[in-house]
Amino acid sequence: MDRSGGGRKASLGSRDIWKGVGLRLIVAALVLFVLAVPTVRQAFRELQAYQTRSVVLGAAGVVVCAAGIGLAALGRFYLGRNWGLPASRKEDPELVTEGPYHYARHPIYGGIMLGCWARL
Repeated sequence: MDRSGGGRKASLGSRDIWKGVGLRLIVAALVLFVLAVPTVRQAFRELQAYQTRSVVLGAAGVVVCAAGIGLAALGRFYLGRNWGLPASRKEDPELVTEGPYHYARHPIYGGIMLGCWARL
């Protein structure tokens, strides 16, 4: 398996890009609406006020964030040429079960979530 990540396998077909545009616009409008609600904005301000100023916890957050980014990068590396847009079909698809995929089904998503969680 090529893990270089340089060349990709050819796509056999892709989804219609315009299919989900309406749903995406609705979700974006809902997010903007929720963020515009004064109660939600105040809750975010209060959460920021409670952030700790501890150097130890800050360093631990940096380490956890780096581990999450590393896990996501490692997952991408092991996908190699199987990398592609979500729901795209590739020629000669392979099930990757090596590296982080031996332990987790979605190490890229898990790494991203771990990196974001470290911010809390």
